[in-house]
Amino acid sequence: MTIFEKNVEVLNRNYPELLPFLGEEVSTDHIEVLRAESGAVRLMVTTREGDTVAVHNADDPVTVAEETAENMDVESGGVLVLLGMGVGYLAKVLAAKVDEGGGLIVYEADPAIFKVAVQHLDLTDLLS
Repeated sequence: MTIFEKNVEVLNRNYPELLPFLGEEVSTDHIEVLRAESGAVRLMVTTREGDTVAVHNADDPVTVAEETAENMDVESGGVLVLLGMGVGYLAKVLAAKVDEGGGLIVYEADPAIFKVAVQHLDLTDLLS
């Protein structure tokens, strides 16, 4: 089973309303999937204005996400709101830090970024 298929299975079970964002009508033409120096997936996104924006660190986005989460004080029972998902590195680390009484809300404005994330990173723990 591919990463995409595993993620879709969990989405279908827990968040079926998100499945339409994975369809052909959501174009990912403005997103370039690259590899960081560490080998991790990173994204370059071309905006509507024609600018190219790096979504992730070019060296090691996984370590950057881990260090960012380490520096965050997550209160017991608190709710974190993450604006922007990227491939999901920080979301995965934060989800692991949130206790049972708390929660994590992830908002990604560009459905294509979510689609690419589901294709390239195992998000089954996060989506569970």
